[in-house]
Amino acid sequence: MSLRALIFAPGVQARALRTSLVVGSLLALINHGDSILAGTLSGGAILKILLTYAVPYCVALYASVSAMNAMAGTANPEDEPKIH
Repeated sequence: MSLRALIFAPGVQARALRTSLVVGSLLALINHGDSILAGTLSGGAILKILLTYAVPYCVALYASVSAMNAMAGTANPEDEPKIH
């Protein structure tokens, strides 16, 4: 199965999105909670918060694709998606 097919397989995107919402929200509150509650977020902080959601999304997506590769019997290192 191609990388694109794995990424867009049923449930993969939704699972990654749910993970990013939970983990990203927790991390945003931990790292920027005081600024969020005070309403004093700067443009740089907003960018950091967006990245706080993007990182767990990418990690969850990579984990799902890697697990699907392994379950399909293609756990060959050359077949796994590469992160550069």
